[in-house]
This record gives sequence, structure tokens and C-alpha cells, in this order.
Amino acid sequence: IKESGVRFVSSFGGWFGSLVFVNLKRDYINLPQQQAGTKDGFEIGVDGVVHFKVNDPKKAILEETDYRSRLEQLAMQNLRTEIGNGDIFEAMARRGRNVDYDSAEFDRMGVEVYSIGIRDIDIPDHLESEVASVGKAKLEKQATILAAEGQVEAAKRLKEVA
Repeated sequence: IKESGVRFVSSFGGWFGSLVFVNLKRDYINLPQQQAGTKDGFEIGVDGVVHFKVNDPKKAILEETDYRSRLEQLAMQNLRTEIGNGDIFEAMARRGRNVDYDSAEFDRMGVEVYSIGIRDIDIPDHLESEVASVGKAKLEKQATILAAEGQVEAAKRLKEVA
């Protein structure tokens, strides 16, 4: 493992190793869209981005087969877990937000992750009307509850006035 700069690398006894260059600056990986299930049984598409920096190139290269690929897989697993912990409405509300993750596995790879973010959530066309009807039903339920609470409050005040 060499420090930064230009180096001449010779091969010994006909054995050819491989040169691996590691970017030690902050970097990112776009996470491709993947299907994730919500608590209420909907399958939605989610994609994101992970921002990271390699802190220990020895660990990243010598202890991992392909640290970028593993980083991508772990970040996608965190995205799916985040989406799976809530219903479709919570998932839609998380669009553009960062995901909670455990940094221990990333630290073992020699990589510091700054954030894993949900970039976009894609609801299939055939589910949009179903989601809209569920959302409408939830709003009607909340309106009914608020109206009932208002009537209870009005009855209490009338009783006080009487």
C-alpha cells in the first residue's frame, strides 16, 4: 500500500498483481430503483443515494472483495428496511429524507457513511387509485373524529351554561 503520488510498480517472478486505486475524497453512489414492501402490503419502487468516504483503504481493499458493491448492497438493504417499517403514506412522506442506519458494519469496511437518502418513491399506476381511496378514507375518518370531538365539547359547554 503506497501513499499518494506516482509510483513505479514492478512485478516479481512473473507474478502480476493488480493495482487498485481508492478515492479518499467524499464520494457517492446512486442506488438503483428496487422494489420494497410496506407494512400494509404495497410494493413500491424506491431509489436513493449514499454519501461516504473511505477512511481506511487497507480495510476497504484487503478485507473486502469489492467495497463499493458491498456498500451499495448494505445501503439498499437499509432503504428497504426503512420503507418496510411503515405504511405507504409514511413511505411517501420519507421521500427526500435520510434513512436511519447502523454505522458499525460500514466502519468494519473502513468506510464512513455520511448519509443514506431516499431520492424517489415510485408508486405503480394500478396502485395510485387504491392509495388515493385509502387516503380519502383516512381523511374522512379524521374529519368524523374531529366533528364528534367538537360535538362533545359543545355539549360540555352547554351543560356548563345551563
